[in-house]
Amino acid sequence: MLRTILLVMPIAAVFVYAVYYMLFAWTLPGDVDMHSSGYIAMTIGVVVSFALAAVLIALLLHRNKDED
Repeated sequence: MLRTILLVMPIAAVFVYAVYYMLFAWTLPGDVDMHSSGYIAMTIGVVVSFALAAVLIALLLHRNKDED
């Protein structure tokens, strides 16, 4: 249990910092218009990033399951 907490806490801290920085950077430039192609590209980037992260985590968990 302690090992899990020690693993999750830094990840959660990085996530919170990333969300804070995203919100700060999002509001910094002021009122800037973005075309629909920009929103599409951003959506594709987020979806691909989450999919890649999910696959890598699944591979890591599968590998650890085989070792135990």
